[in-house]
Amino acid sequence: KDKTNYFWTMRIQYFLVIIFALLISSCKNSKNEELHLNGGWQFAEVKENIPMESLIWQPATVPGTVQTDLLKLGKIPNPFVGTNEDSIQWVSTKNWIYKKHFILSGKTIKKKKHILLFEGLDTYASVYLNDSLLFMSDNAFRSWEIDVSTIVKLENELIVLLKSSDSIEQVKANKLPY
Repeated sequence: KDKTNYFWTMRIQYFLVIIFALLISSCKNSKNEELHLNGGWQFAEVKENIPMESLIWQPATVPGTVQTDLLKLGKIPNPFVGTNEDSIQWVSTKNWIYKKHFILSGKTIKKKKHILLFEGLDTYASVYLNDSLLFMSDNAFRSWEIDVSTIVKLENELIVLLKSSDSIEQVKANKLPY
């Protein structure tokens, strides 16, 4: 009985060692590449009937917020001083757009899978890559992972349109029966 238990224990340990070795070798062969798209963003206030090319584009920090970008540019006062927060409420009533151009290497573009990951977006956002709508968010408390393998090119433009949550919520509130 002891020899049988020893035999099975050794076989299970051997099997676990083989599985572990396979896992390690598969990790080494996966060669995933990450391209961080944090730098080089621009943002603008969306204006009705004005084409995107005619908007006044300003440098933006991503990750970040419209308020922090406006603060860095001196367009709003520090909201944490006195009652300044009251004077910047207009920011959330506007629609804002962020854009970034990026280039992929020939080696990167040849990979089979290209995933775009957003670790957080404002509540109501529409995300476009190369003029293709990828998704529309409606939840600021989740991440978004999208396969862009069929859309991505060597030269790309990523656009995030942030819609005024105030106006969307007002429309929803007006539909309530109370």
